Order: sequence, then structure tokens, then C-alpha cells
Amino acid sequence: MPPAATKGGGTCLGIPDVCHIPVPPPPPAGPGGVPVPFPNTGLLVLTTRVTWRVLIRNKGICVHNSQIPRSMGDEPGVSMFPTPRGIMSRTNMGKVVFRRFTFKVRAQGKGIVMHTATTSHNGLGNFNVLAGAHMVPSQIKVFVGR
Repeated sequence: MPPAATKGGGTCLGIPDVCHIPVPPPPPAGPGGVPVPFPNTGLLVLTTRVTWRVLIRNKGICVHNSQIPRSMGDEPGVSMFPTPRGIMSRTNMGKVVFRRFTFKVRAQGKGIVMHTATTSHNGLGNFNVLAGAHMVPSQIKVFVGR
């Protein structure tokens, strides 16, 4: 049974987030720069749309529609040509969305996100970051059955 995810801390990680980084003139790299893989991190303390009536250790619980509005780690990927920022998603520092949660345990009528839940980085349904996960637990007092 994994612990429930809360706004009390924890981290989501998605790798690789391949972005172009700018470099000097074209010959070795091309006009868009060099594609470089970055780790893409989301901090649960920044999560929005958490519960506000049901709390764990005085922190809101991450539920199925919770999201982290801004991820970190791919800031150097800012090149605008030939594709802007992320090679596939065409964005960087985008939102982190939880893709897995349990409906067996609910808070305010919504399924709870658990530790090791799958995440989507830089928005929904892109293939820039193939699969992320909730890697660092936000608390270890309340565990949720799958």
C-alpha cells in the first residue's frame, strides 16, 4: 500500500525531456541547436486543485484532477528553431498532470493520487517525456489501498 500524495512535499520526476539548447553557428549543430535530454521535476508543494476539506497532516490531498502548474529542470531548452523548446511537446516548464489514482479511496468524492503514480509532464498526452512518476513521497503516515 503506497502513501497518499499531499501538498506537504514530494517530487514527481520525468526523464528524458529532450529540448534543443542554443549553440553557436550551424555547422555542427544545425539552426535549432543541439537536442539534450533533461530531467523534468515537479514539486508537490506547488500542486493546485487539491482537497481543502479533507487534509492529511494539515495539507491538501492530491486527487485525480490535481496538477502542478509549472515543472522545472528543462529551463536551458529555450531554442526557438526549428522546433521551439521541447522537441515533441514544443514547450518547456509546462504543467505536470497525474495519470494514475485510486477510486477505492476518495477524498471529497475524487480518487486519491498515490506514491509511484504515473505522471505526464509538459502537459497532457505528449511524448516529450514518455512517462514520469511520483518518486519522492510527500508523507508516510497515511497509506492507501489500490
